[in-house]
Amino acid sequence: MQQSNSSIMIIPELEREKIFTQPVEGIIESLAFLCFAPTEIALLCDIPEEAFLDEISFKKGDRAKAYYKGKLKYQLEQRITTAKFAIKGSPDAEKTMQQFLNKMKEEEYAEK
Repeated sequence: MQQSNSSIMIIPELEREKIFTQPVEGIIESLAFLCFAPTEIALLCDIPEEAFLDEISFKKGDRAKAYYKGKLKYQLEQRITTAKFAIKGSPDAEKTMQQFLNKMKEEEYAEK
């Protein structure tokens, strides 16, 4: 794994020649970080597509956890970039960050 430029997050292995030398969960995390679709990840990892899609839809198992972890790590990197632009005064970035904040508030106050 490598340290990202933001030095906040550890991102998955992204060197082309190293991606497929990891355990399958690491490969899945790296490919999800790179925004490959679940069906593409299944194909690249020689996982039965339907089984992998079931794991993801039920958020069950180590492979599903790796998928969501990679996806969320990418989203984190994107939000860090967006936040930096918002702090510098970008109206679009400020609007996007406000939408994220509103979503947080909605979930905080959602009925259980």
